[in-house]
Amino acid sequence: MEPYLSERAVVATKLMVARTAANAITTLWTYTPENMDTLADRAANYLSGDFAAQYRRFVDQIAAANKQAKITNDTEVTGAAVESLSGRDAVAIVYTNTTTTSPVTKNIPALKYLSYRLFMKRY
Repeated sequence: MEPYLSERAVVATKLMVARTAANAITTLWTYTPENMDTLADRAANYLSGDFAAQYRRFVDQIAAANKQAKITNDTEVTGAAVESLSGRDAVAIVYTNTTTTSPVTKNIPALKYLSYRLFMKRY
């Protein structure tokens, strides 16, 4: 019975990691002109260390131009999986479709199909 319970715990952990990774990517790359000012704060729930500081600088650099151009970025996760688990560390892969629109481009969507590899740590 014990190996079964252990396996279920691993599956539950992988599911939690995949969901967290998907939520993180959606949060980092989905924004509108109206909520661009709070993007870095929302993303801070998922980031730490140097990358959190880099991301905040990046958002600060693009915020004014994106708001002026009224750019909307909508990221939809199409798949997520856990590559590895080791103690408090995990590596996840997230596949996305991102649509960017702006009145500047007559709201003709620009589509991006991207994948992300996330190195995650439980705190």
